[in-house]
Amino acid sequence: FRTKPEHSVDTIVRTADLLRFCQCFSSMPIHELVINFPDLYVYSIDVDSSKLSDMYKRYSEEVIHCFRDKSSSKFQEVFRTVLAP
Repeated sequence: FRTKPEHSVDTIVRTADLLRFCQCFSSMPIHELVINFPDLYVYSIDVDSSKLSDMYKRYSEEVIHCFRDKSSSKFQEVFRTVLAP
């Protein structure tokens, strides 16, 4: 994002959707995650839902941190509500 400061509206909208999803997901309790995102939770005897939730939350936080750390200041300004420290 530092090398390409201009992005299409489509790219900005998709990025905003991803960041909003990650922000929402990382702060939701597990029972709400299962209710709101049932497709992400597979049922299997060997799968621990809490570990799966932790993995999804870590991913969501990493996405937000990556955008915050690697984006240009102009790009961060566009997404300041999501990327705020």
